[in-house]
Amino acid sequence: MKLSDKKDIEVYNDTNDKLLHTFSEKEMMKWLIKNRRTNIKEYKADGVGFRDLLLYAGRRGSKSVISVIISAYELYKLLMKKNPQGYYRFPKGQEIYASFISSSEEQSRCVMDRF
Repeated sequence: MKLSDKKDIEVYNDTNDKLLHTFSEKEMMKWLIKNRRTNIKEYKADGVGFRDLLLYAGRRGSKSVISVIISAYELYKLLMKKNPQGYYRFPKGQEIYASFISSSEEQSRCVMDRF
């Protein structure tokens, strides 16, 4: 997915009372790379080639909800494959498991309640 040039991402200070920056998605990506807040080493204008995500989000930043959405989508893609075992080079008929881990029972319950 290509990143937007629309300046609509606001970055505030630690106490959330002073606006520090207003970025477009492209500018935000460059800022995250420059400040080492992402695992992406360089910005690719076409957005192609990224498979991993390091998500920078503060407390109450919806990280759990985003992880549920991504997990559900990845499980959906797995279920839609004609032969998931063959795709992942597993023996024919082997069960495939999905594990979800959280740092507390409360977080785990929050995530599992979304399914």
